[in-house]
Amino acid sequence: MEPRFFNIEYLFLQIYNILTGNFSVGFSPEFYFWVWFIWYIFLALSIIFLIGIINFSLKLDKLVREEHDSIFGKKDDIVPEVVEKKNEQWEMVQKHIDSPNPAEWKLAIIEADKMLEDVINTILPGYESLSIGEKLKKIESSDFLSLNEAWEAHKVRNKIAHESSYEITEREAKIIIGMYRKVFEEYDYI
Repeated sequence: MEPRFFNIEYLFLQIYNILTGNFSVGFSPEFYFWVWFIWYIFLALSIIFLIGIINFSLKLDKLVREEHDSIFGKKDDIVPEVVEKKNEQWEMVQKHIDSPNPAEWKLAIIEADKMLEDVINTILPGYESLSIGEKLKKIESSDFLSLNEAWEAHKVRNKIAHESSYEITEREAKIIIGMYRKVFEEYDYI
């Protein structure tokens, strides 16, 4: 009489025999052929379903992004445009300093000094009647980080304005304009 209970070891042995292709125990070779055939069918179906799941996920993600963009707007709409500030006075200074003519370099420094006066008037309102030099004396160095550059540049401007024989090289002129640039950039003027 055969035992009538569930033998788990026998079940695992048969699964092992099927997977390893051991035809000597248990089943006929035709049975193993059909087991392998079904196994390959399930493998192919699994791959097809996996590709379908990935495709579905990508399409769903695209739909969710489109829905989000239609409700909240695109990221490009949210990022503010960077507007480049233009200062026509400064552009004229740059045009003069880039000229090969020494008279234009002097004109660039004089124009930049006028811009300096505008900047100082915003720092010290109510002192418009004073000269630039007097205004620079009233400014605290802690309030004006590029105060030394402003002084040096203004001194050169005074030499140009008061000494008709004063000559300046292109290199010196560009250094002075660089000092003015530092002042203007500190106060976001250019």
